[in-house]
Amino acid sequence: MACAIDAGEVAKPNRGLAVRRQFYGRSLPFEQFGAIIEEQFRRQKGLTMQISTTMTILLTLGCVSTAGAANAQSGDGIKTKIKISRGAGGPRCVILHDNENSASKAARSGCGKIVELANGGKRRVSFRLSGKKYSFDPNRIFTASGRAATMRPRSSKAAQRLVAEYARKLFSAIGGCNIVALHNNAGGSYSLASYRKGDRNTADVHRAAGQSRANFFLTASKSKFNRFKAAGYNAVLQKRRPANDGSLSVRCAGSGYVNIEALRGQTALQKRMLRLAR
Repeated sequence: MACAIDAGEVAKPNRGLAVRRQFYGRSLPFEQFGAIIEEQFRRQKGLTMQISTTMTILLTLGCVSTAGAANAQSGDGIKTKIKISRGAGGPRCVILHDNENSASKAARSGCGKIVELANGGKRRVSFRLSGKKYSFDPNRIFTASGRAATMRPRSSKAAQRLVAEYARKLFSAIGGCNIVALHNNAGGSYSLASYRKGDRNTADVHRAAGQSRANFFLTASKSKFNRFKAAGYNAVLQKRRPANDGSLSVRCAGSGYVNIEALRGQTALQKRMLRLAR
């Protein structure tokens, strides 16, 4: 069974009647939305860049034609929103954790196309299947190993297949690996100190004088790593084949992918880091 999305309900830009009429009342396979959205952005390049054109896509995957579908109940499926908007200009940016608000604010002025997962302000996505509740970290679902590790509780094969399909559609909305991912941390256990040269993930690490370990770049591009290092920022050069945790950085290993990690609340710093990542 194919999963379709009602465009009349889910693609509502905040300006432009022509866009409303084009989408309204049409039911389309999810994969067609990326091309349509890109075309709308292309047509609106002449707009003042401080104006953001925002569209919302509802990912409803309650139509699983796999084992377990016969036991499907009302309310089954993964239901989240993806906000695709135009910022003030810059790289294509991705924000996967809806509780990382400083990253979202930084993206408004430092990014071009912005893809955000809207999940009620929560980090983990929850859903029900056959009456059972599951949850996962949306930045751990881009490989089979990552999905198996992040699912809570241990999931059925039907739930795994559902999340795999969700990951495919989410990555389709992101539009590839030539992106900048934005994350925030609380200054705790996860920081630059989590990476050591020669470990399973890390080809090289640069610790910049005077910089908090909570703020750093991560990339698999040696040229970008050197650029961040020369500019006086903390930086991690990821191995071409890092440990398989299912994250977007693993899915995009070996590409021009960049992750900007910043302490929660340091929006101005993350904006400066974004300018360097262009």
